[in-house]
Amino acid sequence: GFENDYDLFVLYDPSRIDPKLMDRAVRRVHNELARLGNMPHHRIAEQVGHFAVSIDELGAYLDRGDPDDFIERSELLGSRMVLGGSALHRDFLNRIIRQRIFRENGKLIQALGREIRERHAADEASSGLDLKQGKGGLFDITLLLCLLKAYYEIYEPEDARTFRSLQKMDKSHAGDYRILYQARRFLIDVRGILKLTGYTEVVDEPMDLRYPARIFGFREPRHLVDKVSASMEKAAEISDRLLEDFL
Repeated sequence: GFENDYDLFVLYDPSRIDPKLMDRAVRRVHNELARLGNMPHHRIAEQVGHFAVSIDELGAYLDRGDPDDFIERSELLGSRMVLGGSALHRDFLNRIIRQRIFRENGKLIQALGREIRERHAADEASSGLDLKQGKGGLFDITLLLCLLKAYYEIYEPEDARTFRSLQKMDKSHAGDYRILYQARRFLIDVRGILKLTGYTEVVDEPMDLRYPARIFGFREPRHLVDKVSASMEKAAEISDRLLEDFL
């Protein structure tokens, strides 16, 4: 999933488990998570039509070539197995990750690059610093990271390990990857504190940010705003430069 949002999908072998039983079980899991205030998304399930998904169904959806399926493909590149058998996971890696994402990575790279550039253009008219959706924000960095994972064929749910892999595989941009990782960690921390203290994700100068600023060691709220602005500007600058190199 992306940042604090996550997508829950359940792969199963229909030759071993009744699909209706699996669907009911996932509905119960969803209801329990929602009751605890931990609401999952079901983007992949929505595309297929039911909660429990077989490898064949997931493969058939990806084979349709939906122009907007870059989000699902990106999420699959960062998916992690929470519970399940190793045989099914190996099948997933071979038939979905290798055969349908890495083998067709050119289309995914172009779609992600186009999405980032469109978001940058749309952000020019916005006001304030949107930590998640803004230019150089968390979603921007996540999309770029997905593009790089597709380019270098990296399947890894942990972003820290992904950045380390990129630094080893692409030493010419190692400094950029280090700065992106630091910017991402800082923006995640700021977003988390703002949410915990009742603020929005859009940081602006007139906001009373005295308490969040103190948490981060700034005497003045404008210093926190300046640090957020500088981090997002640098992330956007690196993003634009990497897009020129990889597209």
